[in-house]
Amino acid sequence: MINFFRRVGASGGSAAAPLARRPAARNASRLATLCGVFASLVLVAGCALADDSPSALTGYWKSGYGDGFSLYRTESGTLSFAQYDDAQKNVSFSGTVVNDPDLWGEKGALTVKIVDGGTWLKTVDEYVVVRWQSLGEDTVEQAVAYSTDSGADNDGLPTAAEAEAEYTVANGYFGYFGEYGRQ
Repeated sequence: MINFFRRVGASGGSAAAPLARRPAARNASRLATLCGVFASLVLVAGCALADDSPSALTGYWKSGYGDGFSLYRTESGTLSFAQYDDAQKNVSFSGTVVNDPDLWGEKGALTVKIVDGGTWLKTVDEYVVVRWQSLGEDTVEQAVAYSTDSGADNDGLPTAAEAEAEYTVANGYFGYFGEYGRQ
């Protein structure tokens, strides 16, 4: 057994005192380092989990008709969107989200730069807006900008700013939102 105490006193009395330990500054430095590492791990873990939380819009969502969409982060951290025609995930169109939406908000909008025109024949390298509303833990209503008005440009616009200005409810887009369930 390790003896942590030593006898002190001139007369050899029985008073005990702790053995000398590392200097307090050295212990404080190690404690601060340990706390910093722990805080960093909590921050990184929290950020990694944030988009995967049940109330976030990220993940795969499917309607009762079989169509769906995914919102996910790539390995490089880019936020990507894909709209699907059916449960087999045939791509309607897909792209990169270029704005900074609040993915936990009850409603919001994604501005998507199209990288795959898919079966909807969206124009690659142009922009569309996708809106959502009524975000709950397991359900959301979602719509891609579309208008039946003559002259409507449903295939994408050359810049994100143009897409955000044109693709609005006031301009006749987003007349119908589909209901989707988290998968």
